[in-house]
Amino acid sequence: MALTRDSFLNFDAGSLKPEKVEVPILGGCCYVRRLSAGERDALENRIQRRKGRNARAEIVAAVAVDENGKRLFGSSDVEDLAKLPVSALEPIVNAHLEVNAMSADDLADLEGN
Repeated sequence: MALTRDSFLNFDAGSLKPEKVEVPILGGCCYVRRLSAGERDALENRIQRRKGRNARAEIVAAVAVDENGKRLFGSSDVEDLAKLPVSALEPIVNAHLEVNAMSADDLADLEGN
């Protein structure tokens, strides 16, 4: 079936449920939400403006949600998230890469590597 303009513009993004992610070092789980194209662009722009500094913390702040889709963190939490062990953030970052169609190379480019 060929998609139409209406197929795109009438798509209910709210119908996509967040993905459950286990975070073993913290002894529990959270969820990763799907970003809109505009949200992903904004996230990438924030990471680029910071020259890749705290990229993983930026990602976690943007995508980590509870089981109802409510964000767990705001931009004011990035510095605190960056102080956590990478093993606390990496499962969420890896899920973001998969759920939001981002490659490890894309992330490396944003970090300036």
